[in-house]
Amino acid sequence: MTPEPTLGTLTVTAAAREGGQTVTVAETLGSGRQRRYIITAADAAPKVAYDTVCDLGSGWADLPADGGVSGTEGQTVTVVDCTTQGANARAAGTAILPAPTPASGS
Repeated sequence: MTPEPTLGTLTVTAAAREGGQTVTVAETLGSGRQRRYIITAADAAPKVAYDTVCDLGSGWADLPADGGVSGTEGQTVTVVDCTTQGANARAAGTAILPAPTPASGS
C-alpha cells in the first residue's frame, strides 16, 4: 500500500514596504512548480491539502518575483508551491501581513 502524499511546508514571512508588503519564502521553488498566493481575512484562510487546485480562476495569483503584494494589516497571505500543469498544491505556508509603510512625503 502506497502512503498518502503529504503537503510540504513553506516558511513564509511578510515585511512592510511602501504601499504594501513584501512576501518572502525561505524554500527554493522546485522544477516544474510555480508559486501562487491569496490574501484573505485571518479567519478565512483557505484550507490547502496535497493536490488542492490553486488556479487563477479560484482567486489565486502568481507571486511576483519581487514578492510585492498589497493587503491590509492583519490579513493572512497564503502561499503555495503548485505544479505548472494543473496547479496542484505541493507545499504551503502562511504569514500575517503587517501595516504597509506610508508613502514617502506624506
